[in-house]
Amino acid sequence: MFSAGLRLMAFCLLLLGVPFSVMAAPAPRPTAAPNLNRPLFLGNVRPHAEGAIAAGGRYIFWLDASSPSENAALLGYDAGAHMQFSVSPATQAHRQKGDLVTDGRTVAWRDSPTEANAQEFIRGYDTGTGTEYSPMQDEKQRVIGWFAVDGDKLYYTTREQAEGLDNELLVYSWTTHQTGLIATARRGFYLVRVRAGNGSVAWAENDTRDLTRLYLAPGGKPTAATLVSSAQIGLPDFAISGGRLLWTQKGLHIYTISTRKKQVLGTGWGDHLSANGTLAAWRKPAADTLPSNPVFGPWFSGPLTANILDLRTGRIRSRTLPGRGEYGDYVALVGSSALAYVHGDIINELYLQPLP
Repeated sequence: MFSAGLRLMAFCLLLLGVPFSVMAAPAPRPTAAPNLNRPLFLGNVRPHAEGAIAAGGRYIFWLDASSPSENAALLGYDAGAHMQFSVSPATQAHRQKGDLVTDGRTVAWRDSPTEANAQEFIRGYDTGTGTEYSPMQDEKQRVIGWFAVDGDKLYYTTREQAEGLDNELLVYSWTTHQTGLIATARRGFYLVRVRAGNGSVAWAENDTRDLTRLYLAPGGKPTAATLVSSAQIGLPDFAISGGRLLWTQKGLHIYTISTRKKQVLGTGWGDHLSANGTLAAWRKPAADTLPSNPVFGPWFSGPLTANILDLRTGRIRSRTLPGRGEYGDYVALVGSSALAYVHGDIINELYLQPLP
């Protein structure tokens, strides 16, 4: 762990355009296991980056703020093995990473150009083998919007032009390099979000009246899609984990995939929903605040309250965390016994706080 002074110096040098780098071993690096009294510092998250953090299973990934290049390094942490590792280094100029997503085995990210007339790709990394998949690009050169991963499968929405609306959901296999159509938005609707995991894919479509329809389908049977929710209250957070689809709409909705039974818990609204096996967690905003955009909205002044639900017993616990700064409202489950959060007015410090 680097001292606060060194982390601050690195950040200031980056703002001034002075090259600064911290040596990092390419091999997994063991770290101390966190304890209940003191959170574990993981690293500094790159500022002003879209989708700079993603957590799933026992892993958390982030874009590293100490990278001297505009194309930040992508780092990961395995909470089960207490290991930090490098996913993708900061090597190529005029490119930038963003929009990290993970299902707890594969992490994927958008590899975008910072100059005109260059190609955009979706890249993926398999934590099971420690190898990166070949870069993916839509076969018809359409613009890729939302995307999610489930093992070697990449689910993504497309539109014909950058300023258009997403109207198709497709699946691409990094193993076979084949692409298939999952869904097409109904007339007057457009696709706005996609999540995947445990062999299922879920997506939402909206219309101009803010009517949201939420669908779920087995990954291999797109024609078996089920409409699980239709409500005129805007776009919910949703997640797939442990054989369940969960989403927030005036409470927490829990849909058991095998039985198609739905349960609603009147927990109030929240954001940053995450799920891991038998646990779900979300941020509970203060009564006088609204959810903030983690990139373009006002900096979060903290602290934050995280609700943790045991899906087996229905018990809800609350945990107060000192989240603060640009990503200060972020919270996510990592493994079954820790929460990730970010703190820092100048440097976005990512921490892992064990649950009692």
